Order: sequence, then C-alpha cells, then structure tokens
Amino acid sequence: ERLRYAAALRESEERFRMASDAAAALVYDVDLTGRRNVIAHGLERVTGYSKEDSDLSSNWWHSLIHPDDLPGHLDNYEKHLERGGAYRACYRIRRKDGECIWVEDTAMIIADSPDSGDVRQLVGTIVDITARVEAEKGERRRELLENLVEFQEAERHRVARDIHDHLGQQLTGLRLALADLKEISGGDPSI
Repeated sequence: ERLRYAAALRESEERFRMASDAAAALVYDVDLTGRRNVIAHGLERVTGYSKEDSDLSSNWWHSLIHPDDLPGHLDNYEKHLERGGAYRACYRIRRKDGECIWVEDTAMIIADSPDSGDVRQLVGTIVDITARVEAEKGERRRELLENLVEFQEAERHRVARDIHDHLGQQLTGLRLALADLKEISGGDPSI
C-alpha cells in the first residue's frame, strides 16, 4: 500500500510539473516559516534565472522588481499578508538578460489557522503578461489617436463654420456697400 501511495504521489507531482510547463508560468510554494525549501517551477522560463542562480527568498525576488513598482508591491503584499486569502498583483521585473517584463502574481496566502493570522505559506503563480500589457497600450494609443482625429475634424468644422458665417457676412456687407456706391456714382469710375 505504501508503494501504491508513493507511485500516486510521483504521478501527482509529474502532473503538477506538466501543468506548470503547459501554463508557461512560474509556480511557487513558499514556506515563510523556513521549515522547508521553496518549490518553484518555471523560474528560468519567466526570469532567466536558474534555481542555482538565485536563493529564492522574498528579498531576492524583491530585488528583481522594478524600482518604480517595488514600494506599491510591498505595500500591497504586506496588506495581503495581514488578512490572508487571495493575492493578485501586476508589476515589472528585470530578467537576468536585463529585459524588463510585466508579470501577474496570483497567490493564496495560507495562515496556520483562520483565527491566528500567522501566515505560513504562499502558493501561487507568476505569469509573463508583457504581450497583453503591450497590446492594451497599443489599444489605448489607437483610441487616443482616434479621439485626436475626431477632435481635429470637429475643430476644422468649427473653424470652417466660423469662417463661413463671419467672413461670409462681411463679404456680403462689402458687396452690398459696393453696389450702393456704384448706384450713387451712377457708374462713373472717376468718383
């Protein structure tokens, strides 16, 4: 029976690795009490770092986070650690090759007991969402460009209307004044 459980455990671990590979995500299980090592699959795929290149501590991970995003991430992280439950954040990290990418970090924060509030474990995934962020930026740029073109067209119509209305009235007034002058002069060009 023990062999059967061991085989089932190996099969479950293999399925977990396959699912992690298929998801193209970094999958982590962090024990915050330090009683066991961090388990992370997909670390190299997402960050460019191998397990040997890193110590997988939260301080090491925080060193990868873009300096502009770190204060907000730490604040968000601390708030979630206090209350437990689900955690989700998007921020930039710098890969080993120097490339800066956007990631979505989704985790479940597990406490010893619901009443204790002592967080002991983080289980989650980190997914490279750079392509999605860039696509959203492209969509926002396209929308801004469309809005700019609409504004320019509206402004052109307004200017054309102002020119037509104002200049048209002045030209009509001049034409009438010239007609009056022509009538008063009796058509004599010397006057």
